[in-house]
Amino acid sequence: MNKIIIAVSVLFLSSVAGSAQVSRPAPNLRLKTIDGRVFDLSEYKGKVVLLNFWATWCPPCRQEIPELIKLQRAHRRQGLQIVGVTFPPQGLSQVRRFAQRANIDYPIALGNKETKLLFAATETLPITAVIDPQGNVHDVIEGIMYKDEFDEKVRPMLSDNAANTNRATRVQTKRRSKTSRLQQRTILVNSEGYRPLAIRLQRGVPARLTFIRKNADSCGTEILIPAYNIDKSLPLNIPVVVQLTPNRSGRFKFTCGMNMFRGAIVVRGVSPRFYCCPLLHTSCTAKPLLDLCPLHTVDAIFAAAPSRPQRICEVERKSFYRHTDMPETPEQKARKLIDEKLTAAGWIIQDREDIELTAGKGIAVREFPMKTGFGFADYLLYLDRKVAGAIEAKAEGTLTGVEAQSAKYAAGLPDNLPAHARPLPFLFESNGSTTFFTNGLDPLPRSRPVFGFPKPDTVKTWLTEPSQLRSRLKELPPLDDSRLWKVQGRAIRDLEKSFVQADQRALIQMATGAGKTFTAVNAAYRLLKFADAKRILFLVDRGNLGRQAEDEFANFEPTDDPRKFPTLYTVQRLKTNSINPASKVVITTIQRLFSMLRGDAEFDAENEEGSAFDSAKPWQGEPPEVVYNAAIPPEFFDFIIVDECHRSIYELWSQVLLYFDSFLIGLTATPAGKTIGFFNQNLVMEYGHEEAVTDGVNVDFDVYRIRTRITDQGATIIAGETGVYVDKRHKLTRAERLELLNQDLTYTAKQLDRDVVSESQIRTVLQHFRDSTVPICFPDRAEVPKTLIFAKDDSHADDIVRLVREVFAQGNDFCQKITYRTGFTKVTKKVKNEDGAESEVTEWVKTFKLTPDEILSNFRNSFYPRIAVTVDMISTGTDVKPIECVFFMRNVKSAGFFEQMKGRGVRIISPDKLRTVTPSAKVKDRYIIVDAVGVCEQDKTDSHTLNRQPSKSLDQVLEYVAQGGTDPDGLTTLAARLARLQREFTPEQLAEVKDLAGGKSFPDLAHDLLKACDPDAQIETAKKLPGVVGEPSPEQIKAAANQMTQDAALPFMKAALRRRILEIRAQNEQTIDRHTIDDVLYSGFDASAVEKAQTKIQDFRAWIEEHKNELTALQVLYAGTRPLKISLKDLKQLRDALSRPPLTATPVQLWRAFEAVEADQVKGSGGDILTDLVSLVRHALVPTFDLVPYREQMRERYQAWLKECDADASFTVDQREWLDRIAEYIATSLAIKSEDFETGWFGQQGSLGRAHSLFGNKLTPLMTELNERLAA
Repeated sequence: MNKIIIAVSVLFLSSVAGSAQVSRPAPNLRLKTIDGRVFDLSEYKGKVVLLNFWATWCPPCRQEIPELIKLQRAHRRQGLQIVGVTFPPQGLSQVRRFAQRANIDYPIALGNKETKLLFAATETLPITAVIDPQGNVHDVIEGIMYKDEFDEKVRPMLSDNAANTNRATRVQTKRRSKTSRLQQRTILVNSEGYRPLAIRLQRGVPARLTFIRKNADSCGTEILIPAYNIDKSLPLNIPVVVQLTPNRSGRFKFTCGMNMFRGAIVVRGVSPRFYCCPLLHTSCTAKPLLDLCPLHTVDAIFAAAPSRPQRICEVERKSFYRHTDMPETPEQKARKLIDEKLTAAGWIIQDREDIELTAGKGIAVREFPMKTGFGFADYLLYLDRKVAGAIEAKAEGTLTGVEAQSAKYAAGLPDNLPAHARPLPFLFESNGSTTFFTNGLDPLPRSRPVFGFPKPDTVKTWLTEPSQLRSRLKELPPLDDSRLWKVQGRAIRDLEKSFVQADQRALIQMATGAGKTFTAVNAAYRLLKFADAKRILFLVDRGNLGRQAEDEFANFEPTDDPRKFPTLYTVQRLKTNSINPASKVVITTIQRLFSMLRGDAEFDAENEEGSAFDSAKPWQGEPPEVVYNAAIPPEFFDFIIVDECHRSIYELWSQVLLYFDSFLIGLTATPAGKTIGFFNQNLVMEYGHEEAVTDGVNVDFDVYRIRTRITDQGATIIAGETGVYVDKRHKLTRAERLELLNQDLTYTAKQLDRDVVSESQIRTVLQHFRDSTVPICFPDRAEVPKTLIFAKDDSHADDIVRLVREVFAQGNDFCQKITYRTGFTKVTKKVKNEDGAESEVTEWVKTFKLTPDEILSNFRNSFYPRIAVTVDMISTGTDVKPIECVFFMRNVKSAGFFEQMKGRGVRIISPDKLRTVTPSAKVKDRYIIVDAVGVCEQDKTDSHTLNRQPSKSLDQVLEYVAQGGTDPDGLTTLAARLARLQREFTPEQLAEVKDLAGGKSFPDLAHDLLKACDPDAQIETAKKLPGVVGEPSPEQIKAAANQMTQDAALPFMKAALRRRILEIRAQNEQTIDRHTIDDVLYSGFDASAVEKAQTKIQDFRAWIEEHKNELTALQVLYAGTRPLKISLKDLKQLRDALSRPPLTATPVQLWRAFEAVEADQVKGSGGDILTDLVSLVRHALVPTFDLVPYREQMRERYQAWLKECDADASFTVDQREWLDRIAEYIATSLAIKSEDFETGWFGQQGSLGRAHSLFGNKLTPLMTELNERLAA
């Protein structure tokens, strides 16, 4: 390979030196021609002879031949004779066939290597020897002979042979002055584009380009040359001069304003040559490496040798750029990326000159000429020897508007070529980084972004289908909703409406307990049966939700078939990194899916038990890239259902979703703003808790607040003069010891249960729950209702479980902990190695009879446990319908997470099923939130990725790196944490970790992580890569950096190492406060604290002042105009704006805040209907106005109106009933219109027709008057 590279380099350098300048007698030359005659050079004295050495396999040679034919025909009478000499010698029949197809009308002789050496000692092809009329070798031109070279070196010798000597003298003078003259070119713009298509210029010499537009169409009315910042209009038939000085070699595009016509300025140095190098191929695979065609990029030229190993081709390509002054242009870089993506997807890339459709199923042919006027397709896609599509390639940048160019290719395929369909159905626009795809077979073809190109097999499937997926989605049969709740049927119908519109993403928001998973299974069944979906992915972010989804599919019985879902369609929940090809539904965690896309053969199932959201990236920086995987291509799934999608759309995980060219269906009960944004604001179903309560799908809740002194204020352990002994406890082993405290120890509420444990605080809260909360909230119960307690961490959960059992005087079954480690413990044991030596291993073994899932099942279906304690395992998604108490002994700052945790109690359950686990219960008509930490009183923020909080726990950092997070921010964060651990761990613990890390200490691990992020180290590593000569390229540096980060992160892929680090880290001791006795400060149903309410009111008033000119509702209310001219849409806009940060307030919260601060001015409860916003804003603007629910104000005005009208005498009983209903409608909707009579109560009583029969012609005036009087 080194010899090849050296040869290439020498040839490249020699080509830059210029063509040979000689004047010597031509050798005697006699050769046989392909028609059996003899060519004798001596017989051509008196003529100018061009001996053109060429080969049939040489693309530059083939490119030059049409120009040579034109020259021969144009200058035959002026004494020009062109003779082609094939070299190296080719088979006679092969050359004859080629000459016949090319219509060559000048003699072709069969030469050999010695023949060529008579004129030039170079391996370059083509070369042309110029023989003057006297029989002397006047010049030798290496590479294609350009027009200006012909004009300079050949034309002066034509016509009058007697003057050749003087002409030769003039030619030499002209050559010497060439570099100082102006380069002038004329370019015609006609219906076919630019002529010439390529303009060749000398570098460093001023150029004058004259464009003349001949076509009257809109195309070509503007000329754009981006490299020279030129943008000029081209009037019809008026020459337009463009002046420039090309100071940089390369190929620079010029286009029309619509990018329909394209050409190129090719700038060369002293004498740059593209040429073919026979040294680089074997005789049996004589393929050209370089191509003169100006439409081909250098990358395309190198790719024209598919028989060469890719590594060598890449080295040769880099060698070319190092030994010439032609950097890769943006177009070349883009095409390189496109080539890589096509190759990855299984397409074979070929140049048009080397097209071989039998090479494979899918062929991508570069620069394919279309019909006259349709230009060149950057790539034409052949499938089974028929054209199926085309690709429009662009440089990095926007692809907006490029669809018009690819659409032109679709219609421009030459009529004589076979195609699967016309116009071409599959069109792509790509700049290498971004690709858009339009399926012309869709009912409404629409361009959409895709990760990469589909595989040829996928394209074949699309072509053989009777109709495309988007067509089939338009033909789904009506939904049988006999077994569905109304909300579930509505969700499926609205989702399918979204499919009809070809929306790629749809979000379903359904309150907890409304049956999101059941709805999704119904939708999946219909998509598989009626839309013939190929495969559906059900994606979760933790293992227990995957198991729950699997159960839902397993138990589903469709209405139109007696068999269950798994009997009809194969359902696979992934337990390994392998997908059964027969699976129609695949259930997996997003963590495992990322591992599979990364190409991992295995994945530790333990990594699936925690939420992917909890291991999201806790720092700023780019997430690791998801790369193409041919085993799971982007088109692998037709639909992806994302459960709890508010947690699965961030950073790394969003890349996993965006990898697939699938319809995305998001399921959530608590969408944050970013969730809705990710799904393109396509919220097809919005069904909140309040609506679910109204429909009987959820139960409502009350909040019971317990405040204790230590919970609110912390405490102080008084040491006294002689000190006092306190208990110290090991967090992991729970072992206790005594330690003398010599000075007072004060701890705050935030330190509680972290650094200091107050058993009195936990016991006091639990005793009050037993003695007050349960009797008050559940007065007729003989047993404690099913209660879920949220603890701060595992250690806190252990304390709660123990004290619950003590306080309630119950056994172990009464209260149990449900976390990921329930039923397991850490065991260190000695094992014998293969060499007979003993070593210690640490592992988790099952020590309790039940797993977490089994305990959860008992909690759901059995009498015991009555109380379950968890940290966050069943905080979201888990279905435990009998829960009637949700008990917070930990705080939560995320609004979405808090809503999910609260939602564990909202699910309805039939009285019979409830009594199987809680015998004394009659019905579940509400649940109680027991707030022991003030969680309901504190402001919350929208759910967001953890990287908005730059300092995160060690377990989150380790988890992120373990799941592929190898960006610099992540690695340096981990390195810093390891440096701290080096100081915190004992020598024995450090030795244990070193053994688990394969012999690397914390400093070694940290050093590797930091080195992987060091740019200088990355460059040095890149220099050592195979094939790198000199300074590495950016791509090679990137490859080296990727390898370094993967190596540095490798030890942390082992779950045993991560687990042990966290275990040791958790072994810091806690102080046990058994000295301070806690007491209850307040117990009762919750009301907002006065101070918090005051702040909320102040913020509300400031907010409406700041936004008074932005929202219609505020503009009207500030203006004070009456009657009120606001629509419900305006009020919804105001409500939504209030609910977003920084205010994050609902009307109910604002109303309660005013109740707490200005109780004497608040007349009644409000905030629960939208129109109460009018009252809230008016009171905020004018505090002297009482805050009265809008409905009450309206009723007062309505009674006044009735009195004015003498209603008893003026209206019948039926009319009064309708008037009362109209007034109530205005109270909630601000106004009533004729179409409103078609729904609700009015629709049930006869609609608008009944209203007309009751009021006659008075109906419209009455409506107008009531709207004006009541909506004041």
